[in-house]
Amino acid sequence: MSFWTNSPTGNNVSKSNISVNNAFWSITVANILNFESYYNAVQIERVSLSTELGIAAGTWETVVGIVAAGAAGALTASQLINSYNNANSCISTAYNYISHM
Repeated sequence: MSFWTNSPTGNNVSKSNISVNNAFWSITVANILNFESYYNAVQIERVSLSTELGIAAGTWETVVGIVAAGAAGALTASQLINSYNNANSCISTAYNYISHM
Protein backbone atom coordinates (compact mmCIF):
# COMPACT_ATOMS: atom_id res chain seq x y z
CA MET A 1 0.00 0.00 0.00
CA SER A 2 1.50 3.30 -1.06
CA PHE A 3 0.59 6.44 0.81
CA TRP A 4 3.35 8.71 -0.44
CA THR A 5 1.46 10.29 -3.31
CA ASN A 6 -2.06 8.87 -3.05
CA SER A 7 -4.97 10.50 -1.31
CA PRO A 8 -7.26 8.44 0.90
CA THR A 9 -9.65 6.25 -1.05
CA GLY A 10 -12.90 4.59 -0.18
CA ASN A 11 -16.62 4.98 -0.38
CA ASN A 12 -18.22 8.37 -0.35
CA VAL A 13 -21.10 9.19 1.90
CA SER A 14 -23.08 12.39 2.04
CA LYS A 15 -26.16 13.74 3.72
CA SER A 16 -28.03 16.96 3.21
CA ASN A 17 -30.29 19.08 5.38
CA ILE A 18 -28.80 17.76 8.60
CA SER A 19 -29.47 19.95 11.60
CA VAL A 20 -26.55 21.05 13.76
CA ASN A 21 -28.69 19.77 16.62
CA ASN A 22 -28.36 16.20 15.31
CA ALA A 23 -26.74 14.02 17.96
CA PHE A 24 -24.03 12.88 15.54
CA TRP A 25 -23.25 16.27 13.97
CA SER A 26 -20.70 17.66 16.43
CA ILE A 27 -18.82 14.39 16.89
CA THR A 28 -18.70 13.91 13.11
CA VAL A 29 -17.26 17.39 12.60
CA ALA A 30 -14.72 16.76 15.37
CA ASN A 31 -13.58 13.53 13.70
CA ILE A 32 -13.28 15.24 10.32
CA LEU A 33 -11.18 18.01 11.86
CA ASN A 34 -9.02 15.43 13.65
CA PHE A 35 -8.60 13.57 10.35
CA GLU A 36 -7.41 16.79 8.70
CA SER A 37 -4.87 17.34 11.47
CA TYR A 38 -3.53 13.77 11.24
CA TYR A 39 -3.48 13.91 7.44
CA ASN A 40 -1.39 17.08 7.58
CA ALA A 41 0.93 15.41 10.10
CA VAL A 42 1.36 12.45 7.72
CA GLN A 43 2.40 14.81 4.94
CA ILE A 44 4.92 16.63 7.15
CA GLU A 45 6.34 13.40 8.58
CA ARG A 46 6.54 11.88 5.08
CA VAL A 47 8.69 14.78 3.91
CA SER A 48 10.80 14.63 7.08
CA LEU A 49 11.38 10.91 6.70
CA SER A 50 12.26 11.26 3.03
CA THR A 51 14.74 14.00 3.90
CA GLU A 52 16.28 12.06 6.79
CA LEU A 53 16.73 8.95 4.67
CA GLY A 54 17.51 10.67 1.40
CA ILE A 55 14.69 8.95 -0.44
CA ALA A 56 12.12 10.44 -2.76
CA ALA A 57 9.41 7.80 -2.43
CA GLY A 58 8.62 4.59 -0.63
CA THR A 59 5.93 2.22 0.43
CA TRP A 60 4.18 1.39 3.66
CA GLU A 61 6.38 -1.69 3.92
CA THR A 62 9.49 0.52 3.64
CA VAL A 63 8.35 2.63 6.60
CA VAL A 64 7.53 -0.43 8.72
CA GLY A 65 10.90 -1.94 7.79
CA ILE A 66 12.72 1.20 8.91
CA VAL A 67 11.06 1.04 12.32
CA ALA A 68 11.78 -2.68 12.69
CA ALA A 69 15.42 -2.27 11.71
CA GLY A 70 15.96 0.61 14.13
CA ALA A 71 17.51 2.60 11.30
CA ALA A 72 17.96 6.37 11.17
CA GLY A 73 14.54 7.96 10.96
CA ALA A 74 12.85 5.28 13.05
CA LEU A 75 11.22 7.85 15.34
CA THR A 76 9.84 9.80 12.39
CA ALA A 77 8.68 6.56 10.73
CA SER A 78 6.92 5.54 13.94
CA GLN A 79 5.22 8.94 14.17
CA LEU A 80 4.21 8.63 10.53
CA ILE A 81 2.64 5.23 11.11
CA ASN A 82 0.75 6.49 14.18
CA SER A 83 -0.54 9.57 12.36
CA TYR A 84 -1.58 7.47 9.36
CA ASN A 85 -3.47 4.98 11.56
CA ASN A 86 -5.12 7.79 13.54
CA ALA A 87 -6.21 9.54 10.33
CA ASN A 88 -7.78 6.32 9.07
CA SER A 89 -9.55 5.79 12.37
CA CYS A 90 -10.95 9.33 12.42
CA ILE A 91 -12.25 9.18 8.86
CA SER A 92 -13.80 5.75 9.47
CA THR A 93 -15.55 7.03 12.59
CA ALA A 94 -16.83 10.12 10.76
CA TYR A 95 -18.08 7.92 7.89
CA ASN A 96 -19.91 5.71 10.38
CA TYR A 97 -21.62 8.69 12.06
CA ILE A 98 -22.60 10.25 8.73
CA SER A 99 -24.07 6.93 7.63
CA HIS A 100 -26.28 6.92 10.73
CA MET A 101 -27.55 10.49 10.47
